[in-house]
Amino acid sequence: MDNLKLTSPGGGHKYNSSSSDNAADGWLRSNPKIESVIFNDGGYFSPVDLLVWMIPIVTITILLTIILKYDLLVISGLLFCWLLYDLTKQKLPETFRLENKKIFTLAITITLVSKILYFLKDVYIRHESLGHTVLNPVDLYKICFLSVSYQSFGFIKRGLIPTIVSFLSGNYFLQLYMVQMIGFVIFIVGLLLLAKQKGFSITQKRFFIPVLLLSPIGIYYHFTFTLGFYDMALIGLLFISIAFKNSAGSIIADIIGLMVHEAYIFLSLPFHFFNLVSLIQQKKSFRFELFAIAANILVLLFVITLPKPGFEDLKNNYFNHYGALRGMTNAKDLEAFLPLSREGTLGYDFHAMIKFFHTDKSLSFVFPIMLSILNVGFLSYFTNNISGKLRAVDLLCAITAFIFPLILCLIGADFGRWMNFAYTSWIIYYILFRPNLFPSTEISVSCLYGVLLAALIFLPFGFNYNPLFYFLFGR
Repeated sequence: MDNLKLTSPGGGHKYNSSSSDNAADGWLRSNPKIESVIFNDGGYFSPVDLLVWMIPIVTITILLTIILKYDLLVISGLLFCWLLYDLTKQKLPETFRLENKKIFTLAITITLVSKILYFLKDVYIRHESLGHTVLNPVDLYKICFLSVSYQSFGFIKRGLIPTIVSFLSGNYFLQLYMVQMIGFVIFIVGLLLLAKQKGFSITQKRFFIPVLLLSPIGIYYHFTFTLGFYDMALIGLLFISIAFKNSAGSIIADIIGLMVHEAYIFLSLPFHFFNLVSLIQQKKSFRFELFAIAANILVLLFVITLPKPGFEDLKNNYFNHYGALRGMTNAKDLEAFLPLSREGTLGYDFHAMIKFFHTDKSLSFVFPIMLSILNVGFLSYFTNNISGKLRAVDLLCAITAFIFPLILCLIGADFGRWMNFAYTSWIIYYILFRPNLFPSTEISVSCLYGVLLAALIFLPFGFNYNPLFYFLFGR
């Protein structure tokens, strides 16, 4: 499967064995698939090394918090430091499961508590009471597309989650947080299923699960900064699809993902192709994987060709559901209906994006996107232990995994969300699929650190603009 390359900044450190460490030594050396988690050229991370790597994280977090005035970035930086500590500490194989439980508990607790505290702070600073907060949602744009359900329009694209939350409650505030909790549950279930998947090694899970729970692109980011969007649900369904790969469960998860949002295809399709290539390499039957790819494409075509209501019909339905919001909803909020209406064709979306590309908000994402691509390519290539044509093919796959979700930038302005999809897609490729495609490759902590550090800088935290670069270069 894979070897994990664990290199320290100082280098040259020797592993100091103890009795328990010797037991781990024997177990690991009898299982070469995970041997170099600890034993790679005799190197290990000392406390000083960890401190050296944590200083940039803390510095960037403090500067971003001061410049952008996002208090919750502090927690994101602290979780990243904890991730680095977890990835580099020595773990006995029999404690992997217990360690994962601790990480799940830590990440979920901090995520939920920080969200509650942020909400109470918002109540205290911006509103007179909790009831006043409930009656004055921050972003009506998100509530607009929650009104587009199967109950109102029959089978319509992106209607699955609005149908569920509309069935559970008619209160728009509760619906907004139900979307968040549905995504949260699906995300966690997806990670748990991957943790139990026997097709991935212990070391792959040892890296993948902490990254998706503690890193700047993980669950804390989604739960804190993407309220009302379906991103957590889409990524969680992708995890479920991967956990059930080469079985009917994978196709079922993909179909649900496409019913939630058609953008799911830009997450799922690259990994179906990677799995197809892996099966061909291993000379295993790939007929089912071809069927899965065809099913994804056919369901996508079915979803995007469903009859659409007119813009006025969508708007009237919204006001029928949320009459109290009539005086607070403006034309900008109602633009949420354009992708769901007859007027919002693919050509219309593309031409609207062409115009948007000339604005300062759009330009604020040019630097993060381009620098992220270069950074991923640079680190994927120069931390790679293989050479020759395989190294070039590996680089091509890594860049493809990263860029494929960014195609959404051509038809949708939520660049921040697409960037998160891109980073998540690369992590999935690098940790879960790359070792199958290139069995001699090693996973480098240095590479993961460099990519996630860039994510910490570039991801915060706007949607159609990047707050940092908009602050620096916008007019």
